[in-house]
Amino acid sequence: MKIGQAAKILSVSTTTIRNYLKFGNQFFSESATRQKGKNITSWDLNQLEEIQRLLGEGVKFDQIPEHLAPIPDTIELEEPGFISPEPTQDNSALITQTLIDQIHQVYQLTLDTKDAQIADLKAELERERRPWFRKLFGSQN
Repeated sequence: MKIGQAAKILSVSTTTIRNYLKFGNQFFSESATRQKGKNITSWDLNQLEEIQRLLGEGVKFDQIPEHLAPIPDTIELEEPGFISPEPTQDNSALITQTLIDQIHQVYQLTLDTKDAQIADLKAELERERRPWFRKLFGSQN
């Protein structure tokens, strides 16, 4: 999601989000901390919510990094097609059901597209395999 969408979700300004992101790559994804075209992932949004919660509890801005979880290097898959959420400090899931649903939608769309391409190729192959005289006279039999 774009930085403006994250700001709306958290009810803060985009400047506030940019200030939070200054904690850097140790706590946020590379796509969120790049100079231009910031893209906020679900991990980043969870971290931003945590920063907001900590500030609400009176933690000083410069002490926030002590309370944030570092970004994980990888997400371990327990079995094919299953992503196991890891608990955070407050026992909330890092990977939300929404993210899993979005991944599934993209995967399904890719499968549907590939199935359509395969069907088109099979039909073209069938046309190519017809004998020359049937192609010439237009007979399907």
